Amino acid sequence: MTSESDLELTALIVDDDPSCRAAAAFAFADEGFQCTTAVDGEAALKQCECFPFDVVVTDLRMPVHG
Repeated sequence: MTSESDLELTALIVDDDPSCRAAAAFAFADEGFQCTTAVDGEAALKQCECFPFDVVVTDLRMPVHG
């Protein structure tokens, strides 16, 4: 049987600003999420094709939306 503590939640952090992306990933990781990052919408869509994320956090204003 899988306990709640055995479940690893995943988050995709999408932001073109490296410091914002890193800060968000750090905050989510601190809460127990396994984080993946993407620099724009196009990269985020490619990540989503490969892996189902529990949470996606995205900047709404980026140069490449995908």
